[in-house]
Amino acid sequence: MMKADRVMKTLTALAIVLSFPALALGQAPAVPASFLITPGRGIGPVRLGMTVEQVRAALGHEAGTTADPITGTTVLNWKTAGAGRFGVWFSDGKAVNVAINRDPRYATAQGLRDGDSADKVRGVMGAPPDTGSLPSMTLGRLEVLHYPGILFYIPSGAKDATLDGKVYSIIVAAAPTDVAAPPVQTQPAPPAQPAPPVQTQPAPPAQPAPPVQTQPAPPAQPAPRVQIQPAPGSPAVIVPGQSIGAVRLGMTLADVTGLFGAATEIVRSRDGTVTHWWLDASKRQGFGAQVSSGKRLDRLSIMNDASYVTATGLRVGSSEAEIRAALGPPTAVNIDAKSQRETLRYDDLGAWFEIQLDKQSPAFATVVAIDVLATSGGTTAPAAPSPSRPPESGRP
Repeated sequence: MMKADRVMKTLTALAIVLSFPALALGQAPAVPASFLITPGRGIGPVRLGMTVEQVRAALGHEAGTTADPITGTTVLNWKTAGAGRFGVWFSDGKAVNVAINRDPRYATAQGLRDGDSADKVRGVMGAPPDTGSLPSMTLGRLEVLHYPGILFYIPSGAKDATLDGKVYSIIVAAAPTDVAAPPVQTQPAPPAQPAPPVQTQPAPPAQPAPPVQTQPAPPAQPAPRVQIQPAPGSPAVIVPGQSIGAVRLGMTLADVTGLFGAATEIVRSRDGTVTHWWLDASKRQGFGAQVSSGKRLDRLSIMNDASYVTATGLRVGSSEAEIRAALGPPTAVNIDAKSQRETLRYDDLGAWFEIQLDKQSPAFATVVAIDVLATSGGTTAPAAPSPSRPPESGRP
């Protein structure tokens, strides 16, 4: 009888162990297939290579769509439980990246999920073959841990300090990979592209010497008036919502003319606003100041001058990808077909970036002008009007 009791206790203990294999072996519990993150393959029912129709069949209709004119990708996103976001990037009609933000129901087979610490990721995956870093307006700086077919994005210095040091977003891409679409945004930006080389205007061809005149030379003409220096003073810094160089929002027109002389051109728009421009006519390079009814500056612009730069390194010549990587998605995007300009508006920051859309221009797909305005967030008017003659598309 005692022997039978021992056998029964042994079988019971074995049954308990077998009923909790993940706990007994120190492994993560099995993840349901609908929430499984598989490096190099997909997340849940969505697989790399799927068409838009196939993804919609799995997830339903998307909550939002973004078309990126530079990379040619289309981003579809869905809301998940809580604050979660599910995103899929398409190129040539096929899914090339799949991402999940802030939804811990989704996990890898090893149990890695949103909210895990960076140390846990490294403990499970080992040292990442590559790492990266991206700035974010709300998440401070994002550390990117690159592993074959999967990337983990971890914020530090976030406005919500509880997010720091923990996985915020997981992105699956083809393995091996060097680039993935940025995380955290419902309309993520494409990977940053290097700025194109600074364009220079070619020197005019040498002209043959004129023949010797038999007529006496005309009397000497007075020297032409010295050109106004178009740059808006030092320091060569753009401060969104505040200033460009020495010119600040709220200054009077008299303040500016006292520093730089009279404007070279004045543009009046249909809505009654007036913009004064100080330009180097040979390069169509310089700055503008829009004057409000109170004779104070309420918008500043820098055009075709790459020497002025923001604290995040943005300037004339930056690409749209670089802007989105540094500042996140814009408040709004305006496209003016007539001027062939796209304006990325960051109203809460106080900065607009005008991008050249003319494919014939050497500055195509790069910033040709930056506008600084107050951070009211309610502005809906287009960017400050350009001078009467369109600026040269090439940068100085």
